[in-house]
Amino acid sequence: NPGYYNLTQQLSILQIQGDIQVSSGGGDISSGMGDAPTIMNKIMAGSMLTILPLLILYLFTQRYFVEGVERAGIAGD
Repeated sequence: NPGYYNLTQQLSILQIQGDIQVSSGGGDISSGMGDAPTIMNKIMAGSMLTILPLLILYLFTQRYFVEGVERAGIAGD
């Protein structure tokens, strides 16, 4: 059911639709002039929305990641 797809699945479907529109441009050059960049803009915006929560989470927890890496690198006696 397409209503239950998450954002990554929707982006994949959007990419496939964009590829189909670009490859089946038809006989007239001007028929699909603005389609591909518009679809790419939507894909880029969706990708940013997918990455943004993880980026924000990392910014707030960065020091814990660094401390964990430093502790793992300390050699014992």
